Amino acid sequence: MTTHGDFQPRNWLHDDGTVKVNDFGRADLRPWIHDVVRLSHQQFLTDHHLGAAFYLGLGRFVRTPEEAGVWRLENLNQAVGTVVWAHQVETRSSSSRVSSCWKGCCKASNRSLPEPPATEQAPFHRSGRGPAG
Repeated sequence: MTTHGDFQPRNWLHDDGTVKVNDFGRADLRPWIHDVVRLSHQQFLTDHHLGAAFYLGLGRFVRTPEEAGVWRLENLNQAVGTVVWAHQVETRSSSSRVSSCWKGCCKASNRSLPEPPATEQAPFHRSGRGPAG
């Protein structure tokens, strides 16, 4: 699937009640989870309802053991990418972003799978450890 690659509020335009997306410089074929990982470690942390609304609108959720594995790998991928980026730009503000990203990556192995919206029945544990029962 084609993903944006830098899907976050600074690349969203609000036009009379419609959200439009710009800046497709990082668009590429990746797992659909790629764009959701960044949102989950930034925008969704401040407002749980925002994440639930996003998943409901997306109509897709991390459901299978395979998707849970992709979720964890994508967290690691983005954490490493953030470290490389921070090293290249060498700014003080980047150090807190790297720290946050690594903490998120470590948490991803245990509990960072996003929760489904309340209207969804998740067939997979949030922990990613097996089928819900």
